[in-house]
Formats: sequence, C-alpha cells, structure tokens
Amino acid sequence: MPSAPSKYCLSILPASYPELFTALDELNHCEFLELRLDLLPDADFQQIRRRYLGKLIVTLRDRNEKGFWKGTPEQKIALYHQAVNAGIDFVDLEFEILKKQRPELSFDVKRHLVLSHHTEEREPAVLRKKLADMLRFPAAVYKLVFQARELNDNLTALNLIEHVRKAGRAYIIHAMGAAGQISRILGYLEGNAWTYVSRD
Repeated sequence: MPSAPSKYCLSILPASYPELFTALDELNHCEFLELRLDLLPDADFQQIRRRYLGKLIVTLRDRNEKGFWKGTPEQKIALYHQAVNAGIDFVDLEFEILKKQRPELSFDVKRHLVLSHHTEEREPAVLRKKLADMLRFPAAVYKLVFQARELNDNLTALNLIEHVRKAGRAYIIHAMGAAGQISRILGYLEGNAWTYVSRD
C-alpha cells in the first residue's frame, strides 16, 4: 500500500550572497527549501537559519554528479558539520564520498543525513545493487536519481521504491529527463520523503 504523498521541496541554486538572502526572505512562506550552495562555500549558516523558518536542506553537489562544487570532500564535510550545528535540518552527501572515504560524521546521521546518488546508469540490476549498497549505511533519507531514456524507466523507479520501502527506510527515488517525468509523479504518490520542485 502506498505511503502518504510527499511534501514539496523548492530547490534553489543562488549565484551570490545577495541572491541567497533575498530568496530566503521571499520564500519564507515555503515549508521546505533546499539550498544548493555549490557556488557559495562560505555561507553563514547561522544567518541562514535565522532568516528561514521552514525546514532546510543544504547541498554541495559535486561536478561528477551534475553540480558546481569545486572543493574537496573534507571541506564539504566540515561545512556540513557547521550547517547541522547551526540548526540546518538536513545535509545531502554523495554516497561515493561516504563509501570511499568513510568520513567521521559527528552529527546524528539518522536525523540529518540525506545519502544521495545521481547517475546516468539506467540498468535495473545495477541500480538495485547500488541501492542495496547505500542501505548498508545509516541515513535519514536515501536518494537515488537516475537518467531515463524511455518510458519503461519509470517502472524501474517504481520497482526501486518498492525495494527500499520493504527495507523500512525513508527514500527519494525518481528518474531525470523528459522520459522520467512520470517517475516524479509516481514517487510523490508512492511515498517519496519529499518531491523537488524548481522556482520557475
């Protein structure tokens, strides 16, 4: 039986600090906001937390996962610790960093960590294996986003959702691209922890 529909999470990628703080003020009516801070590595998390009252996710997306972050994994982890200590609700960490480097995370990962993987891979067996590997690590939410090239890839997303639901974990699973748009709707209906939307 499907879980309750997910919440909407507005995702923004500010290019400057004035743009960031203007957006925080303008979007305070939103319940959930993801801050893509790839371009703003010295953000003041205390000020961000004071200016935005809803739930916050901080993300520094690496270039190999379609982001713009140019710093090191160590720098990213240090910033994530600062974010959680400032009261940020969630931080999004790529699975490959966690798997390869096994960083020490001083915050409660079962409350604050979104463990994510973005990939061009679309082979169901490979994606199931990746998801199983991710589930071996504790996290608050498991996020797997893959590239869709045909409508059947939406069924792959649905099957992955069923797999992680059986494991009793919170998840965000959908496909990217025009062919994967249906998977966002399915994910919303099938219990994704939240559904990302753009400001446009």
